[in-house]
Amino acid sequence: MTACNAIKTQGSTGYTALSEEKTPVNVFSVSIGYNSYSVEHIINASGQHTIKWAEPIGPSHLPPGEMNLYTFPTAVCEGSTRLLDGAELEDLKTVLVSLGTDPGCEMFNTPDAVGALPIHALLVSNSPEAVALSMEIFRGLPSMLSRAHCEGPFVGENTLHVLAVNQREDEFVELLKLATDRLTREECKSVFTTQAVGIFFDASPMHLYGGTPLAYAATFSLKQAVLTLLNTGLVSLNGDPEDPTRPDEPMTEASACVISGFLPLHAVCANGLRHMYDWLIGEGNEPGGVEMPAALKADARIPVGDGRLAYTGGKFRMAGCSPLQLAAQLGDRKMFAFLLRKQTNILWRWGPVTKYEINLAGIDSAGEGGCDVMEIVGKLGAAKETTQLLLDEFMQGFLHKLYLDKWQLFGATIHYMQLSAHFTYIIVLLLQAFWLKEDPQRVDRTVLPPLLVFFVTLLTLFEAKLFVLWLRNHGVNRKQVRGWKLCCADKTAVADVQRWPMFMEGLKWLLLFQVDLQLISYICCLVASLCLVYESLEESAHMHERRLRVGAGSIGGSSGSVGPSADSGISWEQLPLDLGGYGHLGTHSLTLFFFAISACSKTMQIMYLMLTPFPRLGVFMLSVNRMLHNDIVIFMALFSCFIFIFYTMLYIVYPRAGPSFLPEIPSFNNWATALQAMTTLAFLGEPVEITYFEEDVPMGDLTTWQHFNLGCFLVFYVMYVLMCLILLLNLLIAMMGFTFNTVHTQATLEWRIMFARYILRLELLAAELGCFNLFAGESKEDGRHVHSFIDVIANAEGGGASGNLFHEVEAKVEVQATLNSTATSLIDGVTAEVSEGPDYRAKRFSHSSSTDLLTFHSDKVMAGPIDIQIERAIEPHFRKLASRLDAQDKLFADILASLSKMSQEEPTAAVRAYVPQRVSRRHPPAQTQTLPTPAVPRGETTRL
Repeated sequence: MTACNAIKTQGSTGYTALSEEKTPVNVFSVSIGYNSYSVEHIINASGQHTIKWAEPIGPSHLPPGEMNLYTFPTAVCEGSTRLLDGAELEDLKTVLVSLGTDPGCEMFNTPDAVGALPIHALLVSNSPEAVALSMEIFRGLPSMLSRAHCEGPFVGENTLHVLAVNQREDEFVELLKLATDRLTREECKSVFTTQAVGIFFDASPMHLYGGTPLAYAATFSLKQAVLTLLNTGLVSLNGDPEDPTRPDEPMTEASACVISGFLPLHAVCANGLRHMYDWLIGEGNEPGGVEMPAALKADARIPVGDGRLAYTGGKFRMAGCSPLQLAAQLGDRKMFAFLLRKQTNILWRWGPVTKYEINLAGIDSAGEGGCDVMEIVGKLGAAKETTQLLLDEFMQGFLHKLYLDKWQLFGATIHYMQLSAHFTYIIVLLLQAFWLKEDPQRVDRTVLPPLLVFFVTLLTLFEAKLFVLWLRNHGVNRKQVRGWKLCCADKTAVADVQRWPMFMEGLKWLLLFQVDLQLISYICCLVASLCLVYESLEESAHMHERRLRVGAGSIGGSSGSVGPSADSGISWEQLPLDLGGYGHLGTHSLTLFFFAISACSKTMQIMYLMLTPFPRLGVFMLSVNRMLHNDIVIFMALFSCFIFIFYTMLYIVYPRAGPSFLPEIPSFNNWATALQAMTTLAFLGEPVEITYFEEDVPMGDLTTWQHFNLGCFLVFYVMYVLMCLILLLNLLIAMMGFTFNTVHTQATLEWRIMFARYILRLELLAAELGCFNLFAGESKEDGRHVHSFIDVIANAEGGGASGNLFHEVEAKVEVQATLNSTATSLIDGVTAEVSEGPDYRAKRFSHSSSTDLLTFHSDKVMAGPIDIQIERAIEPHFRKLASRLDAQDKLFADILASLSKMSQEEPTAAVRAYVPQRVSRRHPPAQTQTLPTPAVPRGETTRL
């Protein structure tokens, strides 16, 4: 007979001092039998649940002490920290069960600093004693299941989330059955669909777990828990099963994760769980294993929904991705090959040679949306692992071959059309600039400037159109492009604000194709054209006479005058053009300057555009670009500092002052000529003129200290030559050589990424024109587009392989089937030994014969011999069986002895996921068994 009475906040202040901080105190009185015990519940200085008792508790007389529920059953009693067990632990558990099962007790409804309730603190501790205590509380008060974390970094996380993360499948399943038996349908649905949405789950890898208890159970390979959840009819792998809006179509976003937009299948894909993925879609059912009914299986066609992190700073755009595309986004090469195999057919097989046919749905960038694999690979900011899919080492470079197909289909045509427009513009620009340079009086100011303005307008609109097409391809409609909302004051603007990172990524995408150089060229061309138009207006106002500057003298006029005088009889046209050059006192020189900048920028942009499609020229261009940005900039910063340091030192120490002139080193008699001499020496190696040792130079006029200064000058000059001409310039050569080698090593990948992005740009134009076939590969009668290739499996010495990962995937499937069969045989042998006696072991099972079942050595498939992998997988289950039988049994002694000799390699995730299922069904663990203390769960360490 137990009872609980709460006495809120003892004392006049309502607080008790702890670590010089004031923390709230709740005192609860618990009656057990004829005895009453008082327990204080406080939130300690670390913000965690702590209980205190001032008097001995229970028949065991547990000494007064305190306990942090996050470390249960560790307590501090009488000044010493110890692990409670036996009768003391049972007495304390009785008190806590009484508090937890009393609906009127406020202790288990009080959150701590991170929003966790005491029941969550016990579950997070993850010790067998804490989990067992929690289960007793849930059995006594099932409504406790509906309580999730309150406001804080873990808001929304409930009991099922914690159990899934800690891989407590038995307890997970038991609570599911308890909820369906004792809670209402609405309460059950609330428990089963609650999402963990706190900021803690925005970080990696937590944001990839899916949010819901169903997704968590799938992510941690808890098959029985997933099946039990699905059998309730309240959740589905494909959305909300009770959503009446789409009865005949797959659910898309009804139960998607609020953070990532994931359904359980997407979470499994994002975590690289290939065996679990097969099981969820109904293809991984095993004889005797947990089977996924066809009516409950996941639909792989459903894309990722919209979540608040579905588009994170342009790095990953997960919204709208299929599982295959999601694997490509995350750079999971093995998962991508695994999913790609599912849409690949084998056309024929001849010995080691196999011909495959890959369905390009979801791969070809001609598909709808902006999440096709070809777009993901060419995306700005794509992961390195993702871009490496372009190399020949992956599927013989089939992705790059798709880009080459598109180049043949439409890329080359549009490329040369673009070049024609750009070349026409640059020809007109150079014609105008050279004409203005050679004949400024008769240059055309009425036809060519308007023509340049026309080309600038046309090419600028062309780039703007490409930007709009890119945004539209990535899911932004015309209305959003025209009126971009940047203010969150109105709730309707939130969706548009979430698309702002996409807008910024679009601008960065334009910069990949030297739009900045184009803008510089177009702006300078417009300014120069306006200057010419202004000059034409001057001519129309009879201000067309050119004032030529002829040295500092005069021609036919008074001293100091410029140009011919009125009575000289010499006209402007008769002035020679070699009398010191020409120039206009108005905008002529400024016009030439802007034309020069415009021509230079446009020529560089055309060079990039022209060289991009060609591998060798593209690699060379990448090398030059990398050295300019990395090596030259860094070197010039250091080099300029050294030049300035030695220039100031040499100019100051040179023994000349005032208007005097020393002929020993003529260039250092003036600061400007000295700087020019130092710069020329540094870059061209031209030595400074030194006449100090020549015989015809008088030396008698110099004083002793002037000779001393000249000696110091020569010493510093030699140091300058050693530092700048020998050390720094050779260092620059070494840096550039290293950069070139690095770029050349990665040249294939670097160029293929650049080429892929350029093809995607051309494809936007081809789609808008509507007169090209955009689909790569071979077209089939049923409308499919496929890519075919031949694969050769490696021979006995490892040669002849063609770089296909499919044979590896197929080998893994065969090996996994053998693993399952062998593990089943081992477990069945143990079970038969237990039931039929020791004589059966010699017939059915022995450790020495398990090695003969199958031995498979392959670095690509598995880390070691399969018998070792199996032993590591089933070791804890052998120990469970041994703990419930005679510890001296010779069979288990032999098994445990052999297990102690295993290698340190971890078993595959599939084996770990499979074997526990079979053992737990055949031999459910006893309630009182003692298990080793598990490791701290992932995602929960920040609370301890």
